[in-house]
This record gives sequence, structure tokens and C-alpha cells, in this order.
Amino acid sequence: MTRTLIALALFVAAACQANAAGWEPPADMTMQEVLNGAHKDAQAKRYPQALEKFVWFHEHALEREPAMAGVRLSFALSGWNQLAKKYPPAMAKLKAARDQAGETALKAENPFAAFHDFVAINRELKEDTLTVDLFEKISKSSSDRAEGIYMVAEPAIIQSKRYDLCNTYVKVEAMDRLLENRSLRKSFPLPPGAEVVMDKLFTTQAANLVALLVVNNRKKEAEEAARRAMDAWDDATFKKSIQNALMGTFPPAFP
Repeated sequence: MTRTLIALALFVAAACQANAAGWEPPADMTMQEVLNGAHKDAQAKRYPQALEKFVWFHEHALEREPAMAGVRLSFALSGWNQLAKKYPPAMAKLKAARDQAGETALKAENPFAAFHDFVAINRELKEDTLTVDLFEKISKSSSDRAEGIYMVAEPAIIQSKRYDLCNTYVKVEAMDRLLENRSLRKSFPLPPGAEVVMDKLFTTQAANLVALLVVNNRKKEAEEAARRAMDAWDDATFKKSIQNALMGTFPPAFP
């Protein structure tokens, strides 16, 4: 009888430990299959199972497939947020992940990865003011650390019209980097429709750069950045966006 009780106790303890560890996918399951499973569980209203998969994907997907970095901070977070609107524990977990990323970014010597997570979750939750607030805190404590995360924070800062926060970090030379990246992209084949999207992103980034220089009373630098941009790409829509930026008008936010 004693042996039976001991065996039963060990079984219960093992089961509790396994449950505490959370859901774990099979070793041969791809990260896309994990994400698909989370979406299917959510659609079938298996909300606890869906949440386990979204959380696991967010915390561990890059350990197995680093190429999922973009999906992790876009489609995966979107799915998690949709679940959170129906299932309050998912919202609590999402905000907890956001808050933890923010705390890590505030203290880390290299805050980029944690800050990027923080920005992406805020974007999903439409709480971009938190991104601006954290960037300002990091900027006050270390301009070097802030410079490393500035480009990730810039869209939220522009939307909040806190242009003053950009003044230290926006530079004419950034246009050269944008042009170089565009040139490199043109040398690689892209899937259908991707080139149009990338051109829109480039237009937004280039126009934002020019407009930020203008609104921070750096008109000569703005004119130099605009000249470099329009010399590199002879496109009517692009030039119109840059000309508007020279008058301090920002382009529509990139989706």
C-alpha cells in the first residue's frame, strides 16, 4: 500500500511539474506549424491551448528558427492580440510580456532586442505613448543607448509629435544609409508585390527624415538630405513626398 501511495505521489508531482513547465512542441514541429496551431486553437475557442502556443512561440521560436524574427513581432503578435480581445488571461499575459521587455530595455547595456519587443507589442495594443515615454527615459540616461534603438522608436515618436526627441538622433547621413539599403534590396529578387511595399516604406522613411530636420529648424540639412534622395530616385510620387517634407509635412504612417 505504501509503495502504491509513493508511486501515486511521484506521478502527481511529475504531472504538476510538467504542467508548470508549460506546453512544449515536438522537436520536429516547425515554428510555422506552432503558430498555425495557435490560430486553429483560437478559432476553435480552445483559448487556454491557444495562449500556451502563442506564449511559447514568443519566448522560444527564435531559438529554433531565427528567420521567424519578423513573423514573431508581426503576425504572431497580431494573433495573440486577437485572442486577448476574447480571452482576458491572454491580454494579461501579453501586457506582462510587454512590461517585462520594457524593464529589460531600461536596464540593459544593449536594449535593442527587448525594446523592439516593447515597441511591437505597444503597436498591437495601440499604446505607442508608452514607447515614447520609455525612449525618453533611456535617452535621458544614455544617448548612446538611445541611438541604438532610435529607428525602432521613430514612428511612435512622430505619431506623438514629440519631434524634439528626434533632434539628437536624426542625421543627414541617415539618407545615405536608406539609399544604400534600397540599392542592395534592388539586387535581390523579391516576391510579387513586395517591391511596391518596400518602395512605400523607403518613401516614408526618407520623407520622415527630411521633415524631422525641417521641424527641428535644420533647414539646410533638410535640403541636403532631400537633394541626395531625389538625385537617387527619379520618381514623381517619391519627389512629391520629399517636397512636402521640405515644408514640414510628414507622410502618412507606414502600415
